[in-house]
Amino acid sequence: MNVTLATIPNPPSASPFSDSLPPFTQSSSPCFRWGNVDGDEYRSAINSAYNEVVHWRHNVFKVPSGRVGKSFVREMARLFAAYAEGTTLESIALMAALTMPSLLL
Repeated sequence: MNVTLATIPNPPSASPFSDSLPPFTQSSSPCFRWGNVDGDEYRSAINSAYNEVVHWRHNVFKVPSGRVGKSFVREMARLFAAYAEGTTLESIALMAALTMPSLLL
């Protein structure tokens, strides 16, 4: 018997993906400080910046070569590693990595 998704009724309030998502662990709370800014305040600032830059017209330049380009790539790699390894930056790492190119390039 072949069943397609179109024949399975979904209640209007239920998400079609809610039952198909695997269990996951929630990211840790931002328990770090950057200078005088605590983690919660930084997370709020990075979320605000992200919510603004996603509406910008895409005008991103190529990653520069040389020392500056290597520093940019190193920082992006550090943010992705912070998320993957579950460090104290985990809760802001992806948002920061997605915001950084729009702000710096």
